[in-house]
Amino acid sequence: MGLFLVSGIVSPALVMMTTWSGAFSFELGMLIQPVDVALNLCAWLAVTGALVLVARALRDPARQQVLPAPR
Repeated sequence: MGLFLVSGIVSPALVMMTTWSGAFSFELGMLIQPVDVALNLCAWLAVTGALVLVARALRDPARQQVLPAPR
């Protein structure tokens, strides 16, 4: 979730910074785009993984029980 917020905040800020520099902005923007796509993909994978873990925990609460100590 934090990665999703970082990718949503950092990538527009980088794009805005690069648009002020004229012709250089297009080249830098082309470098930022794959990074933005990778950050968004990682964010969606993290959110999906967290939802899967929550769904598994809610579906099978017996799996969360602590085993008794050995004697």
